[in-house]
Amino acid sequence: MDFEIKEYKDWLVVSVENRMDSFNYKVITDAVDQAVQSGHKKLALNLSRAEFLSLPSIKYFSDLAKQLDKSGGQLAFCAPSEKIKRQVYIFTSPKAIHFYRSTDELYN
Repeated sequence: MDFEIKEYKDWLVVSVENRMDSFNYKVITDAVDQAVQSGHKKLALNLSRAEFLSLPSIKYFSDLAKQLDKSGGQLAFCAPSEKIKRQVYIFTSPKAIHFYRSTDELYN
């Protein structure tokens, strides 16, 4: 499996491994959408084992961050590589995305 979803404290944590691209984009975004629709307002994307996020993935999470921010929620990117972080800043305006060095930093 390329991703895993777990609840921790008041966060829903989506851990992505390797790549989020056209092969798994729909499965991951459907699972995230379902979680958000069921009431989760604090979502963290654990990218510590991710190597690549496709442009549609980056745009999806940017739009989701804005949506969560408007409803009092939050989207966090945990442990993104410098490459992924740079791509996020190039392709979107990540004002609503909160960046953390690790999930430990997020939880504390």
